[in-house]
Amino acid sequence: MGEPLVSVIVPVYNTLPYLDMCLASIRNQTYRNIQLIIVDDGSTDGSSEICDKHARDDARVLVIHEQNSGVSSARNTGLSVSTGSFIMFVDSDDWIDENTIEELIKLQKTSDYDIILFGFYKENVRLDQVTLIRNTNQSYKRKEELTLKIPSMIEDGSLHQLWNKFYKASILRNNNLFFTDWLNLAEDALFNYHAFLKADSLYITEKCFYHYMMRENSLAHRYHPMKYKMLIYVNDRLQELIKAGADYKNYKPSADLIRFKSLFSSISDLFHQDCTLTRKDKRVFLQKIVDNESSFPYILDNRLHRILLFILRTQSISLIYLAAFLIYKLRQAFRASFMANHPAWRKDMKTKFKKKLLSLASRTKAGKAAWTLLSKLKHGLHRKRRTRCVTEFFERLKETNCRYVVLRWFDNLPVLRYADDMDILVHDDDIEIMDSLLHRWIWKESIPCDVYSVNGLPGYDYKGTACFPPPAAERMLQRAVVNQTGIRIPSKEDHFYSLAFHVLYHKGSISGLPVSRSVPPRYVNKRHDYTKILGEMAKELGLNIEINMLSLDRLLKAQGWGLTKPMLEKYDLEKELHLC
Repeated sequence: MGEPLVSVIVPVYNTLPYLDMCLASIRNQTYRNIQLIIVDDGSTDGSSEICDKHARDDARVLVIHEQNSGVSSARNTGLSVSTGSFIMFVDSDDWIDENTIEELIKLQKTSDYDIILFGFYKENVRLDQVTLIRNTNQSYKRKEELTLKIPSMIEDGSLHQLWNKFYKASILRNNNLFFTDWLNLAEDALFNYHAFLKADSLYITEKCFYHYMMRENSLAHRYHPMKYKMLIYVNDRLQELIKAGADYKNYKPSADLIRFKSLFSSISDLFHQDCTLTRKDKRVFLQKIVDNESSFPYILDNRLHRILLFILRTQSISLIYLAAFLIYKLRQAFRASFMANHPAWRKDMKTKFKKKLLSLASRTKAGKAAWTLLSKLKHGLHRKRRTRCVTEFFERLKETNCRYVVLRWFDNLPVLRYADDMDILVHDDDIEIMDSLLHRWIWKESIPCDVYSVNGLPGYDYKGTACFPPPAAERMLQRAVVNQTGIRIPSKEDHFYSLAFHVLYHKGSISGLPVSRSVPPRYVNKRHDYTKILGEMAKELGLNIEINMLSLDRLLKAQGWGLTKPMLEKYDLEKELHLC
């Protein structure tokens, strides 16, 4: 018996910048028996030509062009022509790892599951930040076990995504499961509610394969005037589904919780910057919600939700409006607090503020002259302050005989640019020396510095473990050299391997490295061209190696720089190589 055919459905609409990467990631799967179904939903940006090109290059690719009818209609078209034994969906601006389908088929062969749910990487393009979203390994082989699990999955949003599921095609075909054509919000959740309630078995794997790209122009981040109508429609269908089953009492609190959150999310959108409703229109909208929802038989466990429900049932439009406004402001404050701690966000806001000031100053000649003078003065002060402080800092390190090494970007030291910081590796026994220097008041505003210990001591670790393999880190400290300015830096060999380790395992796809000879980079790193930098360093060392992620992984393992077991367990390569 041959390997089963897997149908991968990709709806496409005006995603030209990301489409080629998405389709290449599917065509380059290590599991070859696939059917790639691309449904072009009336694209106007050149995406159609990219789709046709992939179809010409690969006989496994089927392209269907149709008039723009929405993502749900496009997926239905893909489902109707699919012939695979298994079905998965990929959004055209995301991508998957090369071994995705191979690993899922292996899992499927262990117990013939109806659905497999896997983890994903949430990649914030604006912040250059990758977050790992996954569960522990869980197996539900009987309907009774799955029935107990589904309510919690409804609550935590596990059923809201379509693309991190691997469906047995017979489950979808036998139950005639399709998407609701007019929905373009929460259509994934409604489809999954049907599929999971019909399924008899489920496997949840901790492995991550899918790369979900968070972009500011995504539908989830925009104001949607039909949001309330669509979300409540989806919940009404869910309520109907669970009423028809024998476990209605177990499912209802979860379904009600999602409905209540959808309700207040829709009300909060009244304060969205893109909302064009007048004050009168907003009151009409709120009155409609009160009429529809105040008598709904909610079952809510959370105290705050019960308080909000009480406010809703007062049917006071002003009170409901005020409560929603406060929730909106609290969410904004929470998000601002979180974002303010992120360097990329701070830098972005600082740039916008400077542009605004510059536009105001440029209106007069005097303003332009003042701006130029202040910029020069500020740059000079910062440069002088950084140079003085960093020089004195390294002098004190030398006096204390502290065993340290500056890991990278040390060519301009002791001059440290205002926006830069230093990464320093310190011997475990000398951490107290480094700590005492960094925490003196004279350094607090002067030396932005990330300190790592050899064995990853608490507070001096990377994601709860050592920053580098401890034996390699120990060797780097022992073989450190002193440069012309008296600063300890790695030897040329250790510098190459430590930077390669950092780029490959810490940065991953954000580094801009190609994954392999055939898979291009996922990002363009605007700050550092790591491919060029590592290539020049390798040439200087006489290393004949292609600079891509797979080649570097093999080289690092061979040279004693491979990942240790604690590293695999702790930060799990939150990128695209599954090296464990």
